Amino acid sequence: MADSKLTSLATNTAPLGTDLAYIVDDPTGTAASQKVTFANLGKGLDAGVIPNTPAGDIAATNVQAAIDELDTEKLSTIAGLAPDTQNTYARTQYLMPYASSTTAMGEVAIGTATQVLTSNGAGAAPTFQAAGGGGFEQLASDPGSPSLGDSWFNTTDNLFKGVVLGSGTWSSGGALATARYRLAGCGTQSAGLSFGGWISAVTEEYNGTSWSAGGALATASGKLAGCGTQAAGLSFGGYNGGILAVTEEYNGTSWSSGGNLGTAMYEFAGCGTQSSGLSFGGTGPTAATEEYNGTSWSAGGNLGTARFGLAGCGTQSAGLSFGGNDVAATAVTEEYNGTSWSSGGALATARYQLAGCGTQSSGLSFGGNSSSAVTEGYNGTSWSSGGALATGRNDLAGCGTQSSGLSFGGTGPTAVTEEYTAPATAKTFTLT
Repeated sequence: MADSKLTSLATNTAPLGTDLAYIVDDPTGTAASQKVTFANLGKGLDAGVIPNTPAGDIAATNVQAAIDELDTEKLSTIAGLAPDTQNTYARTQYLMPYASSTTAMGEVAIGTATQVLTSNGAGAAPTFQAAGGGGFEQLASDPGSPSLGDSWFNTTDNLFKGVVLGSGTWSSGGALATARYRLAGCGTQSAGLSFGGWISAVTEEYNGTSWSAGGALATASGKLAGCGTQAAGLSFGGYNGGILAVTEEYNGTSWSSGGNLGTAMYEFAGCGTQSSGLSFGGTGPTAATEEYNGTSWSAGGNLGTARFGLAGCGTQSAGLSFGGNDVAATAVTEEYNGTSWSSGGALATARYQLAGCGTQSSGLSFGGNSSSAVTEGYNGTSWSSGGALATGRNDLAGCGTQSSGLSFGGTGPTAVTEEYTAPATAKTFTLT
């Protein structure tokens, strides 16, 4: 190999461990020219003189100092946990560690048998504490005036007890001034509103004892639906020789026009308020649902089962539909959450042309095809029998609550009105 200047040699940017380098051994003593492989060259380097660029939590400016800094961090004691001889953390069996700060750890003291880990709120460590009491209060005797929903354990009788809705009864109310069927209604037992019928514009107001004339509908119709209150009612759809999309709003005195349904409909149901109404089902049968905002209707989530001649109750965001006819009387119940319908507990007796009132978690269904007198109460999960109507009817209307309902009108036509009362009753029950 001819002599060359070092600067004239080709550059090797990726030397291998077996490549050779020229070195002068012991330059301050007996100097000698030698060769060395790159693999052995690093053995003589001092990490303390190799520069390091500080980054992250490492402040060292040379490699050796950086290594020492990492070792110190690795071996340091996390506050509250002593290191053992193997440089791992000493552990107390069954303890529970927790972050006592953003940089330190702590330990939750071990509790005793039957205690439970309990949060002490933000800014405080959890601790083991005695378990809280169950949902039943223990009493030697029943309370004097329990409320609906109260429950307790009677230690004298050794029985679980609670206040549930007792089986209600229907009693006669004041008759409608005008006998009607296929009408609609809304309001409460002491402030009810009836309107329309086959085919009528009549409106009547109930005061808990008798009916009196209210302002007539602008458009007479039957098989319509409604919702709201006596002073703020909503009437929509129906039939008077043609299928109607008309909507009217009642102010306690007279009716005025509201926004039309998106699809004209009859033999359907409704619930909610004048400014937040819900219509669903109808002749077809259809699964269509529409929502009213006080001005206009828009499409909602479809029923799971298309039906006509059904009933409903509740609100626009918590509606309940039940019964109806798809190809025959059905027991289907569905619950609306403001967006979509989901299955609920089926009626014990399949019916259509029935009426209802109440809420999604406390509904009441009554009457139905073939002049049914059946009454059922819904608890948010399932239906159970209530007291039968004194006069079985179909194509009737209703309003009120599960414990204070009102039924009126029906096939005949009839002017019959009945009031439902379901007292809260203390009953014993067994947990399973």
